[in-house]
Amino acid sequence: RSIRQGFPRSHTYVGTSVMGQYLGADRPLESPSVFPDLLHSGFEFVARNGWFILIGVVVLFLLWRVSSHLYDLYDNWRESSKKKDPDVLLSQQDAIIASRERLQNMVIQDSQSAEERRKDLEKRRSEERSEKWEGHRLGKRLNNNKEPSRKSQKPNDKPGKPKPYRNEYNPLMGSGGGAGFTPRRRFPQQGG
Repeated sequence: RSIRQGFPRSHTYVGTSVMGQYLGADRPLESPSVFPDLLHSGFEFVARNGWFILIGVVVLFLLWRVSSHLYDLYDNWRESSKKKDPDVLLSQQDAIIASRERLQNMVIQDSQSAEERRKDLEKRRSEERSEKWEGHRLGKRLNNNKEPSRKSQKPNDKPGKPKPYRNEYNPLMGSGGGAGFTPRRRFPQQGG
C-alpha cells in the first residue's frame, strides 16, 4: 500500500514529498504567471481601498498647492529682506511720486476744461432762451425755424428728389396692386 492512497486527492500538493515519494508527480508543473497575479492583486487592492486612495490623492494635492503657495511667499519675503541700495530705492520712490503728480495734474486740467465747456454751453443756452423770449415779446413766433424740423422728415428722405414708385406699390406682391396672389382654399368643395 502506498502513502498516496492515504491522502484525499484534493490535499495532494505538487512537489512535496512524504518519505521520499513525490505526490502528484503524474501532473505537470505549471509555470508561475507573475503579471496576471500582480494585476489581479492590484485591482483587488483598489477595490478594497478605493475611497482611502481617493482621499489620500486629494489630500496630497491640497498639501502640494498649499506648500507651493507658502514657498512662493517665503521666496518673496527672502528677496525683500535682502539689503537693497538706498539710492536706488529713493530714485524709484521719486519717480513714482512724479508720475502720480503728473497724472493728478492731467486729471485736474481735464476736469477744469470740462467745467468750462459746460459753463459755455449753459451760457449759450440761456442766451438762446432770452433771444427767443425777446422775440416772443415783440410778436414773433416762439419757434420760428426757417428749416423744417428734422423730426418730421424721414432719415432716408432727400429733398428735391421725387419718389420713383407709388406709395401703395410693393414689388413683392406682383404687378397688380394687392390681388396678384390668392392662396388656395383650405377645404376643397365637397359636392352636394
